[in-house]
Amino acid sequence: MSLNYLRLHNNFLEEMELLTMEERGRLVTALLMYWRTGAIDEDTLSGNERYLFPVCRNRVDLDREAYEDMCALNRKNGALGGRPSKKRAKAQC
Repeated sequence: MSLNYLRLHNNFLEEMELLTMEERGRLVTALLMYWRTGAIDEDTLSGNERYLFPVCRNRVDLDREAYEDMCALNRKNGALGGRPSKKRAKAQC
């Protein structure tokens, strides 16, 4: 199962403070497209947002990596069989 949303961290707002609304829109659109395709459309980043995009992209990559690590750990733990049944645990007492 893949992560189907993009996390926008609270500090993105502070980092985007000096951007115009148009630049913010292009930045968020570029991040969403990067999240979906893994590709960067350089034509989308035509203003000052192009300077902030690499920082945001790194966070997106870290979020994706953390999610994939969590999925791998959950698969590993799930292969162990999960938690024992409560009925069986009481019978052994």
